[in-house]
Amino acid sequence: MKTHSAIEPLESRIAPAAVFVTYTDLDGDIVKITATKAGAAVAPLDATDLTFVGGGANGQLASLLLSAPGFDGAKIVFTVTKKPGGDGLAHVGYVNADNVDLDQVIVKGDLGRIDVGDANTAADPGLRLLSVRSMGVFGLVTQGGTGSLISTVSGALGALRVAGNFDGADFKTTGGADGGIGSIAIGGDLRGGAEANSGRIESAGAMGPVKIGGDIRGGTGFQSGQVTSGAAMGAVYLVGDLVGGGGPFSGQLSSVGAMGAVRIDGSLLAGGEFTTGVISSGGALARIQIGGDVLGGISPQSGYIRSGAAMGDVQIGGDVLGGAGDTTGFIGSTGAMGVVKIGGDLVGGSIFGTGSLRDSGSIFSSARIAGVTIGGSLIAGSDVSTGTLTRSGSIVATDDIGPVRIGRDLIGNATHQVLIAAQGQSSKPTSGFDVAIASLTVGGSVHFARVLAGFAADQSPANADASIGAVKVGRDWSASSVVAGAEDIGSDGFGIGDALQTVGDTGLIARIASIAIGGHVTGTPAVGDFHGFVAQRIDSFKSFGFIAPLVLATNTQTIAIPFTNDVRIVEVN
Repeated sequence: MKTHSAIEPLESRIAPAAVFVTYTDLDGDIVKITATKAGAAVAPLDATDLTFVGGGANGQLASLLLSAPGFDGAKIVFTVTKKPGGDGLAHVGYVNADNVDLDQVIVKGDLGRIDVGDANTAADPGLRLLSVRSMGVFGLVTQGGTGSLISTVSGALGALRVAGNFDGADFKTTGGADGGIGSIAIGGDLRGGAEANSGRIESAGAMGPVKIGGDIRGGTGFQSGQVTSGAAMGAVYLVGDLVGGGGPFSGQLSSVGAMGAVRIDGSLLAGGEFTTGVISSGGALARIQIGGDVLGGISPQSGYIRSGAAMGDVQIGGDVLGGAGDTTGFIGSTGAMGVVKIGGDLVGGSIFGTGSLRDSGSIFSSARIAGVTIGGSLIAGSDVSTGTLTRSGSIVATDDIGPVRIGRDLIGNATHQVLIAAQGQSSKPTSGFDVAIASLTVGGSVHFARVLAGFAADQSPANADASIGAVKVGRDWSASSVVAGAEDIGSDGFGIGDALQTVGDTGLIARIASIAIGGHVTGTPAVGDFHGFVAQRIDSFKSFGFIAPLVLATNTQTIAIPFTNDVRIVEVN
């Protein structure tokens, strides 16, 4: 038997231009639901369209049914009149407008779930605006303990507005390229939970700008704490941190297509599982600005930034720290990369036992890097293992690197050296110099480092014509090498038995423009290891109290550095 006790009398069952019902919320507030649309009739609401937790005609609204065709294009608004003891909010479990396109849904409270939109998605949005106070915060309580927090918009969503937190809900649009989201604004946090896809917003099509006033936090669930686009994504502004969780693929900003500029005022932090704490673009990535740190984790691909094409300038206010997993504390692009600035240190991870590790604390481009500035030090990890440590504490480009400036030190160790390497310009010049590394300036000292021009990412010889600009070091140089276009024939270290590479030799001169070291140049006490400044031509060399007698000609010569037995200046031909 129907009851209409909670519904205000209607003038007619013929659909009016504005339909409303009222009910009394759990805390005594009066809630009015209006359904309007300009110039057209709206389907009448009926008591059977409202379901309350525990039954009855008042209390916690578990569901609102809006599936009648007459609601197509309607604006649904929940208005609350606050009463003594009330909070002025109306929490809603489920808005069911399946197979109906709506104009707007505005809820002055928490919304657990919404289904909206018909099967026709081509140029036919499922919903123009969803505006709520929060989403998913009360879990399934507002639905009576059953149901789900999975929301689906069939077709495009114009805008998603959440004043507070987006917590544990799974929100997605469908319809392929037609299923985009125009913009997202969340005032608080976006949080994942224990369920797969919890705290996740996904668009099938392109996604516009995203602004989140708090954190993005992954949970223990698979793909939890995510904002992801099936096509391009607009600019992203995150006031808090982007934090990976205990579930794989948690704590992510990702797009299949290009991504606009990303600004995070906090830090990018890996979680405990693989592919957590991630910014990933399948296409170009316009720009990255992170106010705090980038922290890699114990699992692969955690705490990293990557683009599938070009990447614009990158600015990190704090440290970039690699972890124990591959591709952690990592900044990488398939296309050209802009200028990278790190306010603190860039630190690679270490390995022990039988493990191997790759790209921990690393900047890598499959094309060129416009330049790198590190305010602190570039530090390699240690290799105390039977495995292989690759590019831990490194800056590597498949093409060339612009000016490299290190505020403090380059610090490697006897088990693994810091690496700065580039192969050469993508289009080799026919005259002059193929400058692979524009310049290197180190404010402090250099210990156990390799600076290689004309080498591939795996340090194999790749370009006999590669050159390096000015090299300037403020303090001491020890157990390190700078090489342009040469190779270590005997695998006993640069500085002995070196020769000009045979790969890519077109007759250009592999030059180091100048080397100036403010402190002492030393090797190591070990027997049989060598280090060198090696190129086809070195225009000038000076260190503390020593100027090398170099001849500006293409010839073969070796000059020993005074007071060392294992560091030499070598010109090869």
